[in-house]
Amino acid sequence: MIKRTLLIVFLTNICLPSEQVWESKLRVDGKLIISNLSLNEERVFSSRVRGKLSIILHNQNLSLAINWGDFANLSDANVFYNIKEYGLFEEDWKLSNDGKVAYSPNPVLMLLEILVSDTLIIGIRPKYNNEIRYTFNISNLSKHLLKNRSKFSFIEHLEFYEKDDQLTPESTNVKQNLNKHILIKRDARFVKYKTRHNDMFFFNSFSSPVNFESNLLTSNNTSDLFYFNKWLRKKGVLFTDADMRIFKFFKDSPTVIPYEDIHSLILKGNNITGYRIHLNNKHIAAFPKSTKDEVQSVFTFLKNR
Repeated sequence: MIKRTLLIVFLTNICLPSEQVWESKLRVDGKLIISNLSLNEERVFSSRVRGKLSIILHNQNLSLAINWGDFANLSDANVFYNIKEYGLFEEDWKLSNDGKVAYSPNPVLMLLEILVSDTLIIGIRPKYNNEIRYTFNISNLSKHLLKNRSKFSFIEHLEFYEKDDQLTPESTNVKQNLNKHILIKRDARFVKYKTRHNDMFFFNSFSSPVNFESNLLTSNNTSDLFYFNKWLRKKGVLFTDADMRIFKFFKDSPTVIPYEDIHSLILKGNNITGYRIHLNNKHIAAFPKSTKDEVQSVFTFLKNR
């Protein structure tokens, strides 16, 4: 009976992965590293290894990285990840010189997604090897951010709540407040991915903010997401987190259309005359020198608002 019990315990420990937790480490140089090991192992080459998810913050420079445990790919690599609340997304990530670590091109957005989720499935498709895929338990990250909230205070929309004089996040409130910001940033990221070969689109990010002309600047209550430049960044279409603004020739002020007021969208045009989006049977946003697929991503962005 004892042998049978020990055998069951032994097999359970092999078959069922133990629950992984976040660990925080503050280095002497001030760099904060919050990391988590994957629930599963993968045989990358000769041995089975676990993946490691790390959030790295140093002097307001945020990085989010995956260590695949062994050489995964050269230079850029196609990385896909799935978070239940927001679905599947894939994009190209930069890799370290040794090909073991991949860095997210949108670390702030991914941090927000992880903060309000419980499980992350992430994988990479190497050119000369089989797919590598890891599953992470990403719950309770907020506890570590709360302990270091002064370091994360520069991140827009990231708010913490006190409860009973303890640093405890109100998870429901956090999800409600962050969800709309996550969704709009995800849609803007999709536009960025689709228009990555079109130099008439400019995108704002925490790592490389775009300095728009003075007449394009929005109020303190809005945040610029991306801009389609028609002429010297003075005429075009600006998309914020609250509205879109159409800047036309011979007009000093833009036509401002709040997303909540958009009730009709039609995509028209062709490869010769160019593509344009008609709004409310009244306004037209034109996107010359753009493909249908590129303008369709903008159309989807507006439709989802």
